[in-house]
Amino acid sequence: MKTEKIEMANNKTHGEKLVGIDFNVGNRGDVHDCKRRFAEAINHLETHRAEAFEHGTLTADKEMLLDEAQKRIIDAQMWAVKAITWGL
Repeated sequence: MKTEKIEMANNKTHGEKLVGIDFNVGNRGDVHDCKRRFAEAINHLETHRAEAFEHGTLTADKEMLLDEAQKRIIDAQMWAVKAITWGL
């Protein structure tokens, strides 16, 4: 059973890991959809980072901006889930 959980965790995208896609205490569909959208945004940035690296255009400034964007996406995701579940 524990091995299955590890394997499932390893199959997650970077964005899904960062937003905690499986952490949904109420098992709410709207919370899952919200987290999935934010995970997709993070994944988009990670794809851009990889492409920039491949093309030699990943500068320190671009990397800093990508990191900051991801941090803000994670922060926004937490606030969005808080707003969705407020008062329940």
